[in-house]
Amino acid sequence: MKPETKLNVLRYLPLLIPLYLSLDFIPIWYAILYGILITLLVFIRLPKYFAYLNFINIYLIFKSVGPTIIPETMIPLLAVFLVSQIITNRVENKFEIYPLFLWIGVFAIFSANLYYLSYALLHISILFFFQESSGPTSIKNIIKNIVFHRKQILFIGLLTFFLFLFFPRFHNFLPTSNSKSIGKIGYSEQINNSGISELALSNKTAFFAELKQKLPAKMLYWRGRVFTHTDGYNWKFVEPIPEIRPVSNGKNLIYQKLKYEQDFNGDIILLNSPVSIIETNLNYYHIPATNEFKSYNKHKKTMVMAFSELNPDIHYQLRPNVIAQYTQAPPFIPKQMKSFLKTIDAVNASEIILQFKQTIIKEKFTYTLTPGALFTLADFLKRKKGYCTHFASLLGLTLRLKGIPTRLVSGFQGGEYNPIGKYYVIKTNDAHAWVEFYDNNRWNTIDPTSFISPDRIQLGGTNY
Repeated sequence: MKPETKLNVLRYLPLLIPLYLSLDFIPIWYAILYGILITLLVFIRLPKYFAYLNFINIYLIFKSVGPTIIPETMIPLLAVFLVSQIITNRVENKFEIYPLFLWIGVFAIFSANLYYLSYALLHISILFFFQESSGPTSIKNIIKNIVFHRKQILFIGLLTFFLFLFFPRFHNFLPTSNSKSIGKIGYSEQINNSGISELALSNKTAFFAELKQKLPAKMLYWRGRVFTHTDGYNWKFVEPIPEIRPVSNGKNLIYQKLKYEQDFNGDIILLNSPVSIIETNLNYYHIPATNEFKSYNKHKKTMVMAFSELNPDIHYQLRPNVIAQYTQAPPFIPKQMKSFLKTIDAVNASEIILQFKQTIIKEKFTYTLTPGALFTLADFLKRKKGYCTHFASLLGLTLRLKGIPTRLVSGFQGGEYNPIGKYYVIKTNDAHAWVEFYDNNRWNTIDPTSFISPDRIQLGGTNY
């Protein structure tokens, strides 16, 4: 064994980490092969033709997600490419520091936590302090190394900055990686599961709803904004393709008079499923495709009188381009989600939902407003705890990946009923999200939170 062997163990073996981070896209046997090659670097120099393994890597990644250039595929591809370059460019008594800086800098964006930060600092220290095979260098030589590699360090710094600027998908970047993102529970314009680690309760009144009768808790869904587009975990409103929705037949209509105490950013909250607005001081418009009512005005307090239909029986066929919009899904699906989908082998919507319910109950998913940092869908599937938007997002993506047109809805569920005044008080704590799916030529409502926390639906968010 050569004198530098022990040093090379410190230098090369940490390169096994990008292989682990790439397992979403490359098979285990391929990662093991690279691991063996890296280990062999301790003892021997490898021939140049091992660099051709990169072509296999490119094929495997694009076979997994298709010809799509996104950070989640490009980063592991780059990592394996850099490893192969180090494998084929090793020279005696000199370590190629440039590829390591590139690899560490790029991966820092996608592994923003204290563990990775500690690892990166340790690895960089090894590069500087053990630059020579004879042992640690002096402070003077360390500074000389930094000056010598200044162009590489500057390049990696700029590359890292621009990648983070254009692809800021992972929250809590290195300086704040151990901080909590606390948001207030309440009505939301988008479903942002990545950005909030826990929700703080708020007992403020959102609106009053005067009804002529008390309804069962399962019917107390106050419908607001509809989300049509997902990145696989978060959801947002994207203008729906125009679609003519048939007029209600007028059965099971229920009158409501609502007084808003909060500003819902132009969304008009109505009992599910809204049919028409009779009177209001708002200038409003209707989106038939998603059956949303929106206002041009934004007032904190306003009155709306409207009709809704309980259990509407409205059937109509969606056009192919509309179906495509409601089955949109991201090209990248994490391995945890792929494993989750293997537990569901049904093809029709009702069976898919039933198996979904059985799976999350069997896997002991739990409902909580303080799940901790769940920056990605993979985090949620590993932690198995979250609140309504996590479960709605998971079911919504599951249905879409099974070919079922799906959308998410943000609004409120529940409310305290005043039998004397015959009205409901809906509070900020009652904010909720659920799923609508298209089956048997009609849109149906399903709430996955009820699968694991029926008390949340029965009692409402305020009393839960």
